[in-house]
Amino acid sequence: MTIKIGFIGAGKVGAALGKYIKNRGFCLSGYWSRTYAHAADSAEFTDSRAFEALDELVRASDIIFITVADRAIAEVAEKIAALGTDLDGKTFCHTSGALSSEVLDPVRKRGAKICGAHMLTAVSGRDCDFSDSFFTVEGECGEIAEILKACGNRYKRIDPKDKVKYHAAAVFASNFVVGLADTACDLLDRCGFSEREALDALAPLMENNVKNIIKKGAKAALTGPVSRGDLVTVERHLECLKDTHPAKEIYEVMTGALKNMCGKKEK
Repeated sequence: MTIKIGFIGAGKVGAALGKYIKNRGFCLSGYWSRTYAHAADSAEFTDSRAFEALDELVRASDIIFITVADRAIAEVAEKIAALGTDLDGKTFCHTSGALSSEVLDPVRKRGAKICGAHMLTAVSGRDCDFSDSFFTVEGECGEIAEILKACGNRYKRIDPKDKVKYHAAAVFASNFVVGLADTACDLLDRCGFSEREALDALAPLMENNVKNIIKKGAKAALTGPVSRGDLVTVERHLECLKDTHPAKEIYEVMTGALKNMCGKKEK
């Protein structure tokens, strides 16, 4: 029997994930969204169907990904549970990084399996390719794990209670890196660099750091004054940043984090 996969939510995550899954041989039933035009757009992008009614998509699908904003997931689960549609044997999977599968409990009580799957990828548009993405899964995720395995993706099962901590880790590795890069550009702007010049100058430094972290681990990749125990240079940096908010505060916090890392014993 061919498994049919549907999507509730037709934004960039839903469209990109649907396209990715379909290109690897899986069958999409289609999309439902709060606006039919939105569903139709993603359906056209993935060569699938747009559904006018939520219950029609649920009936037509064996696995349903809920790819809406985090704040709307609980509401969607309640709406599905209230439909009266037979949910036995169906799997509902949301893609939130911060919420556990327990937010889908209303459909579990109606006989469905519930799980969460999150990709450690910055999805900036529906043309995003998940070929190299690492996923985490939790809940009743056997079928989703099989899909990821068939697509060639690495994944790890995590405990639902660790979901928020896991998502915070992703923020450190992704969003905060963007913020740190912006702060570095602001400081170079004060040295006479344009934004483009600053980015071009910083690119090799940032790229090589990421490569070294992946190859050697964070501690072994560290260079700079903290790694050398050069507290004089650290104090000079803080002095020149004393009137630069929030750069000084960020510098102090990150210096503390780096000192802590340097003091860790090897596992």
